Amino acid sequence: MSTSVHTFAMHTPQRVIPRYLHFVASWMHLATRALNFNYQLEWTLSHKIDNHRKDQPMKFLLWLLLLFFCWPLALLALVLYPIVWLISLPFRLVGIAVEGVFALLRSIVMLPARVLRGHA
Repeated sequence: MSTSVHTFAMHTPQRVIPRYLHFVASWMHLATRALNFNYQLEWTLSHKIDNHRKDQPMKFLLWLLLLFFCWPLALLALVLYPIVWLISLPFRLVGIAVEGVFALLRSIVMLPARVLRGHA
């Protein structure tokens, strides 16, 4: 009779619910760590955009110097820049896609280490 009371006492909601919540929390933590590469990729792209914005005033000053010293070349660069940008656009898109694939492969390779490391 004491074993049935002991078995019933172990499966009361006070013991089952915390185990279930711990199980759900550990899986949620694992999923967020496994998908962390998405956040890292977004941060990398936003960081590149910020650096590009910082370089614009310097590029403009260099173009003004070129305009002052050799105005035909500066005007030619001004006309050809959009054409070169349009030609290089597919290569940029391929580069972004390849960077995403490498980030995915890196996260897949590093997943066992993240799982073994546990909660940080």
